Amino acid sequence: MRFGMRRLSAMLRDSPSFCHQFLVEIARSDKCFSAEAEYFMDFTSSSFSIDWSQSSFIILTSVWNEFMHELGVIILAAGQGTRMKSEIPKVLHRLGGKALFLHALETARRLDPRIIAMVVGHGAACVREAYGSIGVVWVTQERQLGTGHAVLCANEAFKDFAGEVLILSGDVPLIREQTLQAMLEHHRSRRAALTLLTAKLDIPKGYGRILRDEAGAISGIIEEKDASPAQRQIREVNAGIYVASAPFLFAALKHVKKQHQQGEYYLPDIGRIGLAQGQRSRT
Repeated sequence: MRFGMRRLSAMLRDSPSFCHQFLVEIARSDKCFSAEAEYFMDFTSSSFSIDWSQSSFIILTSVWNEFMHELGVIILAAGQGTRMKSEIPKVLHRLGGKALFLHALETARRLDPRIIAMVVGHGAACVREAYGSIGVVWVTQERQLGTGHAVLCANEAFKDFAGEVLILSGDVPLIREQTLQAMLEHHRSRRAALTLLTAKLDIPKGYGRILRDEAGAISGIIEEKDASPAQRQIREVNAGIYVASAPFLFAALKHVKKQHQQGEYYLPDIGRIGLAQGQRSRT
């Protein structure tokens, strides 16, 4: 299949539905996209091709136009918060006179996203009641099967979306707008499929650890409960905030398996899937 470059770029620019479908079909394919993103965006080239003869799988990570720079936000607010030893849903505990999740929501709004999806579960009715304004898509996670499952529950809300998705936790009220803006800029400048926020802690207990190869590139994320004694000595941890291209994100989530001690689907596993597919993952 061959397209004239100018014709294809015009179709992607002028038709959001075509742009989305183009990305999704490649993301779902088990075939090989034969051109790197930088070649795809080389408008001096006369043509662009997809080679269906290969069996390997590379997702098109970016069509760097206005559609890919649209932003969507998913806020995870379904957890029970058993460690807080309270009957109140975790995100409804108050800080500065407001529920925790409202701080995260207000920060997200300042980024001017096209979509904000709030994933609720435990105490869903109470969480909805705490936010009376419009402009949020409510998504219910009927069974709390982990963060990966929670994000996948929002798939329908993003079915016509081909941009970037920022994933926040509703119990992280002090995340700054400047931090998120810097993260988005880093993600875009590196043309990444996935970017995650990390931190180095003197006492990293309780957090998933960031694994890196000899060159310093990220090679994996491992939850503490699944980590070896040596891996638990790593001080760099996963902060639980992600930016991902929507086609990559929802395609990868469908490959996440329930393979951990807790019997849950972990969102950090999309990092392993992206690395296995040769995607650009950044921190």
